[in-house]
Amino acid sequence: MLAAQSLFDQAAEDYRQERFAEAAEKLRRVAKPGFDARFLLGAVLIRLDRAPEALPELEAALRLRPEHLDARKLLASEYLRLGRHAAAISLMRAHLRDEECYLLYLQAHHDRGELEDLTAALRLARTAAARYPRSARAHAYLGYALGESGHFAQARTHLERSFTLDPEDPLAPVLLAAVLLTQGDRAGALEGFTAAAARWPEFAEARLGRGRALAALERLEEAATELELAARMAPAMPRIPLELSKVYARLGRTEEAGRAAARFRELSGASVRKTP
Repeated sequence: MLAAQSLFDQAAEDYRQERFAEAAEKLRRVAKPGFDARFLLGAVLIRLDRAPEALPELEAALRLRPEHLDARKLLASEYLRLGRHAAAISLMRAHLRDEECYLLYLQAHHDRGELEDLTAALRLARTAAARYPRSARAHAYLGYALGESGHFAQARTHLERSFTLDPEDPLAPVLLAAVLLTQGDRAGALEGFTAAAARWPEFAEARLGRGRALAALERLEEAATELELAARMAPAMPRIPLELSKVYARLGRTEEAGRAAARFRELSGASVRKTP
């Protein structure tokens, strides 16, 4: 039987060569796995799209070495992908040591989308944008928080800065459209969301925004279709079933509204809030 270190070394080489199934099989055979084996196995299982198996390995690795920042960030990223925003926030709150840490924390607040997150998100986004002035995402999240707080001119400045820093990132254009919607420019917002959805068709945030703008324009059937598409694209984003529940209710589709509201509560554990 191969020694644990030999198995780990072979698994690490398999990982480098993208032989993920082979790496996982070897790591499963490591007797009394320590931090390195559990961390690598978690990373391998993520690459194999086996999140239910990956999370316990990453959580165990972090218990063994809580100061390991890469393990913490990888686990937080997976929590976000699965819609576990509160877990990601808790994991990163006291560990904002680099740009990626700040962005993971801000993404968790943004994706959860609760009003009680806004104060914390605005404060942290200001810090992140000041500390990492060339971070497109830091400026985007700051712009979003400013817009939600009613500081529209400042919001546009940071969102335009974000787009200048990274024109290929769809977040800033979508959030610029969201600022227009908050200001009451429904037609302008729809135009912005539609352009973003055409350029980045797989970006669920653009579809969500387009659905919200259509609903604001009383084009409810179109809004429902767009939000249903967004829900299929991002099933773990709680803001989507929240908006769907409102649109379904306005259409008189009571049972579907109830199911969407229940899905929102399942994802966020929060009560429905008003949105523009």
